[in-house]
Amino acid sequence: MSQGIAWPFPFVFRLLAALLLVQTCLTLGPCAPAHAQLDIGIGSRGGDRVHEDRGSERDRNIGAGIGIGIELGRAIEQNSNVSTKGNPSEPKRYGRKDGNDKKKKDGDNKTAKTDDKKTDDKKKDTGQAMTAIDDCFLIIEYPPGQIDAPDGATNTDLKGSAQALKASLKGSNSEQTVTKDNKIPDALKKLTEGNKCCKRIMFFGHGYQDGSLTVPYPTYEGGDGDKPYHLGGDALQQGAGGDAFKAFAKQVKDALCKDAKNGKPVDGAEVRFHSCWSANNVTQDHSIGEELSKTGITTWGYQDVVKFPYTAPEDDDSKREYRPPESKETGEFKKLDGAQASAK
Repeated sequence: MSQGIAWPFPFVFRLLAALLLVQTCLTLGPCAPAHAQLDIGIGSRGGDRVHEDRGSERDRNIGAGIGIGIELGRAIEQNSNVSTKGNPSEPKRYGRKDGNDKKKKDGDNKTAKTDDKKTDDKKKDTGQAMTAIDDCFLIIEYPPGQIDAPDGATNTDLKGSAQALKASLKGSNSEQTVTKDNKIPDALKKLTEGNKCCKRIMFFGHGYQDGSLTVPYPTYEGGDGDKPYHLGGDALQQGAGGDAFKAFAKQVKDALCKDAKNGKPVDGAEVRFHSCWSANNVTQDHSIGEELSKTGITTWGYQDVVKFPYTAPEDDDSKREYRPPESKETGEFKKLDGAQASAK
């Protein structure tokens, strides 16, 4: 019945009209005792006169009021359903609130993906994300008997001169000693662990006249004589020696601070070899400095013999005061930027 009635007024007005109608109907007939109205309202069983006099005017008025009350209840229930479920004539829209939440979750997922992408970009952005060490020192320590030069620099001389140079520089620094058990790749990893990079790498060691850097461990299997113990120089003529140098160049480049956009070493990033003939080769153009500069790394090296000078009292040579390395007589400490080396 209620579905066939059109209610043109808002719900509040309909409610007031219904209440007024109920009151009017109840007023038109004689008033029933309170207990009789209560019995009717709760559906009490027969035996009361009110139930027996079903044809009276009073009963009809009360029945009309009850009917209107029932219709009023249905209208209230229907209005409640409309307010929560929408217009029954419209298509059902399930989970509207859930849909909003889903949209929000989708948005949150997009944000999360964006944040993940930013995190990945930040990881790739090594030039900015990494902590730069201004100077990374790698001081080579040779086992007894490897360097057969009575007047050559000792391990103590290399370390003392390196410490003197370190003291003269400003900025941050870190140091690793290269040994047969702590090879150059191991030392570089230790210097750069913890998301760090080197802006400048300093090698202190012995160089050979073929332009190579002598190391205390074999860099490849086989080879003639002691060539596996050299990086660069004549060892580059052998396939394994060339591969060992390429691996060395990659290890050095990985340790250097790089530009976030192009992946190349940042401005000012460089490698310095404090070793003899590291920028010049007496016999051919394969010095370690020149070869490394061809890979795009700015490199410095000595064209001739390098000294690791010190002063000490005549009566006590153990009390040495070291100075930074310097060229012995001829040549110079030369900068190689790759283009110069390739033009030779």
